[in-house]
Amino acid sequence: MSDAAKVAIQGEAGSFSHQAALELLGEQVEIVPRASFDALFEAVVSSSADRAVLPIENSLHGSIHENYDRLKASPLHIVGETQLRISHCLVARPGASLASIRRVASHAVALRLGTRLDVGGRRNTRRSRVRVGGRWSALRGREIPSNVGDGARGFVSI
Repeated sequence: MSDAAKVAIQGEAGSFSHQAALELLGEQVEIVPRASFDALFEAVVSSSADRAVLPIENSLHGSIHENYDRLKASPLHIVGETQLRISHCLVARPGASLASIRRVASHAVALRLGTRLDVGGRRNTRRSRVRVGGRWSALRGREIPSNVGDGARGFVSI
């Protein structure tokens, strides 16, 4: 049995929340992925996780008010914080080049950060659930032909 602290994150292995948890609490933690922020809070309250790391601020969009509301409604308190530079990357199959890409699917927030992305002669506008980031890509054997936008996000540990 592992003595590593169990840390809940919203999202999956390789996400920006995963990266923030490792930077804030160390590489030895056991990541406990949760599908929603509500499930993340419940994991800590129910002792399924020892801690949680979640985003609270975004350099482009400001405060993540829903997470402040969740904190206020819970018995949990902020016990640490970190800032993470967010680099949104275009993730592609191995061997793909930027010139070969015709369509990109992205989360709406990532699209707003990705001002340098031009696909097929027009700005990309399609929106769907896609994870973009270096750690996620490395875990899945993907390549990053282009960095398409940068920002910063503040994370807290509860």
